[in-house]
Formats: sequence, structure tokens, C-alpha cells
Amino acid sequence: MNETPAEQRLLAHLDGLREHPPVSDERLVAAVIGTARWQAAVRPYMSVAGILATAFATGATVLLGAGTER
Repeated sequence: MNETPAEQRLLAHLDGLREHPPVSDERLVAAVIGTARWQAAVRPYMSVAGILATAFATGATVLLGAGTER
């Protein structure tokens, strides 16, 4: 199989990773998992807040007549 030069470089890089896999720090793993969990819990509420803010801004624009020329 003929690989492109980019594929050859990628395969060489992956071979290096197979020989010397990275070691994860337990504190970093715990911090990332904790952050992902609280963000997943907050995401629906933030989405609703964004929708409400957009609705209020649209309503204010309509009520105040912004963007219409008289």
C-alpha cells in the first residue's frame, strides 16, 4: 500500500506513541471529569437562559421600534 508523506509521518508518530504511551496524572483526570459533570448538569439551564435573553431582546426591539425609520 502506498502511503502519502503525510500518512507516513502520522504512522511514525503513532509508532512512537505506541512505544512510549503518555502517563495520565490522576488529579488532572479527576479535574476534567468533575468539570465535565458540572458543565453537563448546568448546560440545559444555560440554554434556557440564552433562549429567554434572546426572546427579551427581540421583544424589546419590537416594542421600541428599533430599526424602523419614521
